[in-house]
Amino acid sequence: AAALEAGADTDEMKFYCGGEESFGDVKIKCTAAHGRLNLTEAFAKSCNNTFAKLAMELGPARLATVAKELGIGDEFLFNDMMLYSSSFEKGSTDLEVAWSGIGQYKDLMTPMQTCMLTAAIANGGVMMEPRLLSRVADGNNRVKLTAGSRVYKTVLTAAESEIMQNAMFDTVNHGTGRKAALESYQVGGKTGSAEVSSNKSVKTHSWFTGFVADDEHPLAVTVILEQAGGGASAAAPLAGQL
Repeated sequence: AAALEAGADTDEMKFYCGGEESFGDVKIKCTAAHGRLNLTEAFAKSCNNTFAKLAMELGPARLATVAKELGIGDEFLFNDMMLYSSSFEKGSTDLEVAWSGIGQYKDLMTPMQTCMLTAAIANGGVMMEPRLLSRVADGNNRVKLTAGSRVYKTVLTAAESEIMQNAMFDTVNHGTGRKAALESYQVGGKTGSAEVSSNKSVKTHSWFTGFVADDEHPLAVTVILEQAGGGASAAAPLAGQL
């Protein structure tokens, strides 16, 4: 989102991934050497190096500003629920900034806020308030109360959300999210593999967040499986089943 606000060209073959990049004394690795790619391809292939470099190019101040615009750090006190705040902290070194750009460093996201962001992308940039209660019905299934819906805030422009939708479609059609694909519906999504320990024997948290592009089934789903491995192998197929 920060890259889009900065005017990044999603079709420009700007980035190169050799599989491993050095940031100070620490190296950040990708699952593969992706070669030359544009922003949309980097998103679909979940290229760590691209987003690490992009974070350094944008800088910690811009990243923090856009994170706030997306609702990261907000205190959610809704009618039906209270959510813990997600958080983004500005890095002070190149490594910290690069690491934060791929969702590591001290980045924290709750599954519900991730799902709210995903739904907002599918909804033209408009984020809705989550509800636990849909309706109240009696024993004869006569509806006594409908909770309705309420806008929380607009987090992306319609043009930005369309770019994100297309990138998420590519992720499911051609990238790391293929195991979430459905035969009857178009699905957009993003995988995530969040490291929770410097001990490589501890598996990553497995994430997938996505949406169904269908007016009759306007669904967004976010899955996190703790220490289950990569997002592509564990969370994505479960999201597809859901």
